[in-house]
Formats: sequence, C-alpha cells, structure tokens
Amino acid sequence: MCGIIGLIAKDAAGFPFYADDLFTNMLRMDTIRGEDSTGVFGIDRNGEYDVLKGDTDGYTFVRCKQYARFKKQIYQKYRVVVGHNRKATRGTVSAANAHPFKEENIILVHNGTIHNADDLNKEVEVDSHAIAHALSTNDAVKALELINGAYALVWYDKKNKSLNLARNT
Repeated sequence: MCGIIGLIAKDAAGFPFYADDLFTNMLRMDTIRGEDSTGVFGIDRNGEYDVLKGDTDGYTFVRCKQYARFKKQIYQKYRVVVGHNRKATRGTVSAANAHPFKEENIILVHNGTIHNADDLNKEVEVDSHAIAHALSTNDAVKALELINGAYALVWYDKKNKSLNLARNT
C-alpha cells in the first residue's frame, strides 16, 4: 500500500507562492498510506526533472535540507510535482527502493501490487521498479498489457515530454 500525490500548475507562469506548503502538507498527510519511504519529482517548463527520495516517512522527509531546496523550486521552477509514500510490500526498505523509479527516459510512481514483476524485470527488488523498466522498453499500451496485478501509475516520459496516468480496475 502506498500513496501518490501531485500538483499540476494551471498557469503557464507556474505555481502560486503557497503551492510549496500545499504540496508539503499533502506529502505529510499521505504518510498514512505508507511510512517506509518517501520520494518526489518535479518537472520544469523545459521538460527537465529533479528527483529526491529517502527511506523515511513523509514527516521526517520534509524536514531534510534537500527537501527544503526542492520545496523552494516548486514555485520558482516546477510546473508539475509528484510525491509518493511507500509501505513496503516487496523489497527492502531503502532510499534506492523508494519511489520514484527511473529507467532510461521514464520516471514513475506506482500504487498497487504486481504479481508478475519478475517477468517484467528480474534484476530489481520492487514491483514498481519493474513497471518503470517495462515502460522504458515498450510503448505504453504494450507495457500496460504486460502488467498482472493492481496499479495506479503516474509517470513522466522525458523522450516525448509527457505526463501519463493509468489505472486498472
């Protein structure tokens, strides 16, 4: 079980000044969905992104120096911010296993449990990481067809500069 939160700027100029506090509070409150690790990514107007992740709960995560720098960029630089809190169901609790996962041009967060993660990628510990791999090596339609399990996904594809959302029922 884990939670995904996010904001998308509706104004071309970016987020209003209070969006950084809104996002931070959402990340803290979403800790109820998972306290094993927390991560965020922000996408700027040029399609470039920054990632920050750690093996701690959202309350502790938002107090680190690196998050203070990320938070400042929310209204100065980013047009999209996505956060994730993880409750580990597979794989060790570590910063490396925190969301978001990066594979080639894909950066992804996932909520759900995949039953065939080893079929997608045997070299990773976390099913969400296996999904990121599948999306980086297949077109999205094919990758989603390969997934056996429950999912809600948010991913950014740097190659075509697209933010994508998908879920199954």
